[in-house]
Amino acid sequence: MRLYIFLSAFLVILHNCLQIHAVQCTCRTATDDVDWFLLFKPVNQLMGKIISSINIAWANDGANMNSNNGHALVQTLAEWMGPIFADITAVGYSILMIGNETTDGFWLLHTFERAFPNSASWSWPTKFTSEGHMVLCLSIAEDTEVVIYFGQVSSEKTTELADLTSLIDGSLPTISPPLWNKQSITTINSALAVDVYSKTSSSRLEMYGGFLNKVMVVNMRIWAVTDNTLHTTCGGKIGFVKVVQSPVTVDGTQNDRSKDKSQWAVIEDQPVFCFTTNAYSTKQRTVAGSATCITQQEVSTLFLFYKLPKKTIAQIISATSATWTADKAALTSKENNSLVETLAGWVEPMPESLSGFGYNNNPPSMTGEYSCSQIQKQ
Repeated sequence: MRLYIFLSAFLVILHNCLQIHAVQCTCRTATDDVDWFLLFKPVNQLMGKIISSINIAWANDGANMNSNNGHALVQTLAEWMGPIFADITAVGYSILMIGNETTDGFWLLHTFERAFPNSASWSWPTKFTSEGHMVLCLSIAEDTEVVIYFGQVSSEKTTELADLTSLIDGSLPTISPPLWNKQSITTINSALAVDVYSKTSSSRLEMYGGFLNKVMVVNMRIWAVTDNTLHTTCGGKIGFVKVVQSPVTVDGTQNDRSKDKSQWAVIEDQPVFCFTTNAYSTKQRTVAGSATCITQQEVSTLFLFYKLPKKTIAQIISATSATWTADKAALTSKENNSLVETLAGWVEPMPESLSGFGYNNNPPSMTGEYSCSQIQKQ
């Protein structure tokens, strides 16, 4: 079975590893072959948190990530750690493996910079222990048109990899949009819908407010590295970007954004979760990047925390219950919901010697409002 490889320049920087090998290639947790999984490594921890197509709830991975067996990454990458072409190397934020004689493969996206080289036994870089990271693995069909790029191809392999070499040197023409692109694929068994958005370095589009929410026509909440050149945006019914404040709780574990390298976005009022590659910064306007968005109701609510639009019952997790449940009462009620219980002391007059500071973001429907915060002092 011939494998067709498609190359687009604007996805080169992140989708850049390929193995063609007659092996069983699929996403694997510690115990099962799965259609997909999402792995989150908390800050300052070695035990990852994982959800998958067969278990839509956060659970501990099978082993610590510095172990050479028993966890999702080492299980999935078992074939990748074997030899392919000795003179081809590719290191980046994405690994694609497709079996040449089978119909399966996997696409693994991760935020571990320059990690997991091919043909090398599992070795955990200690610098990652203090950081937060994310991995998304998708089991895909061999005929899926995923963008691939090799960092190095030796002259000896030009005959064996003629199609790929022709794409790289430009002798085989390709047609691609000049500024941004969208690809849609599905996973093999559960047919998880996946949209891959990408932008070029020449587009001058900031990934979140300048690109994703304009192209998708949505409001979004993001968790991303930032240099404070961009902030939460206010006003307007479409195009609202809310930066999730630290810390965020994942399966009872708190994570600080300053140490977390994972970058993601959720779409308001839609079951969409996006794994992103770009920081939230004005500098990223001239940096190519991509966002892999999956349509999955449970995943889109696993990280968050907030009242859904047009709903009065909030979803809540806490230190005593690490799964999302409906709050005890509607937010319109004067008792028994978490907000009114927590703010019981706040709504009473405070002594003159005390000050209170409140921060509130106007919802997207509040047009004509230009301020993001209000201060109350009593």
